[in-house]
Amino acid sequence: AGVGSATIDGTLESDAEIGADTIRLGESASVAGDLRYDGDLEGNTDAVAGEIREDASLGVDVAPTIQPFASWLFTAYAFAVNLLLGALLLALFPRFSDAVADRVATGPLRSGLIGLGVLVGIPILLIALAITVVGIPLSVVGSLVFALLLWIGVIYGRFAVAAWLLSLVGLGNRWLALVVGLLAGALLTRLPVPVVGEAINLVVLL
Repeated sequence: AGVGSATIDGTLESDAEIGADTIRLGESASVAGDLRYDGDLEGNTDAVAGEIREDASLGVDVAPTIQPFASWLFTAYAFAVNLLLGALLLALFPRFSDAVADRVATGPLRSGLIGLGVLVGIPILLIALAITVVGIPLSVVGSLVFALLLWIGVIYGRFAVAAWLLSLVGLGNRWLALVVGLLAGALLTRLPVPVVGEAINLVVLL
């Protein structure tokens, strides 16, 4: 058995192998053979007729099984939330969204340098405000606004790059560009070498 906790309070006619956080042998327990275990063994150890031996290889660790699933689930959730915000931005500000894509396509270096200046400069300004003590409320509000702008920047960056790439093959649909850009950005975070995906996403953000 491999479980969170195990209680034996009956008769086992053979050997037992148990990996659990807690293993309890009740008063009515009877193990006819050997007991190999990993975990905290409690209770009536006289119930084991054979040898009692601790074996670390029997330990139960569900984290490696759950982690990949949880990671993909979070990626899918982030994609859905980004898609929702992106759709709102395109629906509410269609001209501005198209202008962002055009600016990135015609002057990517200039846009990237401005983005770098904003990414570095605003945090310095917010820290300077916080140091003055009087400016702490402004610094807190500014941090929240800056975080929101970064989120919007991620979405617009992916949208703009995808719109430019799709235009090269004659596709000018802004909704398609949004889906493709966000999907590509999500998949980049799942690369076997995460540093590469993070670097590309950082460039797209700038």
